[in-house]
Amino acid sequence: MNILIVDDEVQTVRAIKHSIDWEKLNMDGVFTEYNIEHAKQIMSQEKIDIVICDIEMPQGSGLELLQWIKDYTPDTESILLTCHAEFEFAKKAIELGSFDYLVKPIPFESLEQVIIKAISKINSHKKLKEYSRYGEYWINNQARIEAGFWSELLRGNISDNPSVIAQEAKKRNVDYKTDEEYLLILICKKRLMTSLDNWDNNLLDYALKNTAGEIIMENSNSNSVFIFNDQVVVILPLLNNKIHSFDRIKGCCKEYILFCNISLGCSVSCYIGNYVFGEQLGDIYNKLLEIDKNNVALTSKIFNLNEGHYGEGFVILLSTINEWTSMLNKGEKESLKREIIRYIKSLASEERLNIEGLSIFQQDILQMVYSFLEKKEVQAHQLFKDTMSQELFKKSTSSVDSMINWINYFINKAIEYIEEITKSQSVISKAKVYIKSNLHNDITRDGIANYVFLNADYLTRIFKRSTGLSLTEYLTEQRIQKSITMLLNSETSISDIAADVGYDNFTYFSKMFKKITGATPSEYRKKHKKSEIL
Repeated sequence: MNILIVDDEVQTVRAIKHSIDWEKLNMDGVFTEYNIEHAKQIMSQEKIDIVICDIEMPQGSGLELLQWIKDYTPDTESILLTCHAEFEFAKKAIELGSFDYLVKPIPFESLEQVIIKAISKINSHKKLKEYSRYGEYWINNQARIEAGFWSELLRGNISDNPSVIAQEAKKRNVDYKTDEEYLLILICKKRLMTSLDNWDNNLLDYALKNTAGEIIMENSNSNSVFIFNDQVVVILPLLNNKIHSFDRIKGCCKEYILFCNISLGCSVSCYIGNYVFGEQLGDIYNKLLEIDKNNVALTSKIFNLNEGHYGEGFVILLSTINEWTSMLNKGEKESLKREIIRYIKSLASEERLNIEGLSIFQQDILQMVYSFLEKKEVQAHQLFKDTMSQELFKKSTSSVDSMINWINYFINKAIEYIEEITKSQSVISKAKVYIKSNLHNDITRDGIANYVFLNADYLTRIFKRSTGLSLTEYLTEQRIQKSITMLLNSETSISDIAADVGYDNFTYFSKMFKKITGATPSEYRKKHKKSEIL
């Protein structure tokens, strides 16, 4: 805190400065000036909290400075000094907001008490402003603060002690009662029925949350509807009879699901918990989450924690697998997909699917296709290592729709590739392109086989049958052919040419070159350059 003493009498300024214990008053800076203009300059440069100023000065009165303070630094408190206790001066000082008015000669004890009072007023005013800013923040962010409270309660980050939860709620100004029961409703997006481009995910969440507040909560307290882990959570206090409340809530959930389908183009499922005390809400949330996790088939549906749930499990009969394998071997792609999808949809309609069952189903299909590809000497792990295959595979056990998407892609890719390699020339062409594009690299038989997704031995057999050369022989031929072109059409050194066609060992390059052409690289260059001149 800083104070400024302004008086045209030097002795008065010195007396005030040295007679008050400023350190005791926690004053950081004591500034002095002898006229109004200099005082204004100081106040423009420094944060002055209190001004002690003489009213009667030759270069401008203290009342003039008081008016300037009121206009430019209204938080500054002013204490005026005068030699005459005239009423008009006092009246004007009060009008301009002077904190106090003292008559010279100055009683320093009285002055110190006035300064203490001014400091107290300043501190109180600062606290009031802080409270005001805090209150403004609280009002503007109450929804976020309350959502944060419920989210932490669901995570178990507050406590399982009712009194501790109540204290935390009170701190955040959340309407929460320890003796009141609450109902948790979990709302999960299951499927977008409109183009993803039409919805920003955050905008969709905002629409789902607001709609839940209007329809399910009937606008009673929208701060108890919030987004949590990409899901909408609704928390309702028990107001009336539980049975009547459940009936009303189910009706509201039906209306909400219908609205989301028609107006938002989004399919959702609602999971309704039990009425429990606040400290038990986290447990209810986890149970509802588990139901949603196992809900891989049904959308636009209401699930109640008190009611039974589907997902009893199943086993694919061996006869069914054999029928599908037969279709796969015959390349009956559309029939195979149709039968698999029909089968999984029938399980879903009978409510016999859960996430565990869907995972088993996925592994059975995976095993069937991988076995088929292995017999065709295709490296399945290479064929399906692309980004799309990986993403669809990971999502496939999350819902029946995701599983169907994966099956379509997976079966298509497997059968279409087998059809492609049946025409072996297309695979041979791919292998040749790969070799020619990578002559400067360390090319291996396995590397070429991986590129065309085939077993290395199988690729070697069909390549030799088609070209009359082994992969190694063809690679060597292409490297020597490229080196010949470089020898005749450039001045590149022979050692650089060797490196450029994939030979790290110069001696070995010369040996292979002579084996194929009958001459060393230098002899070949001299001979053919000379013949060009002649």
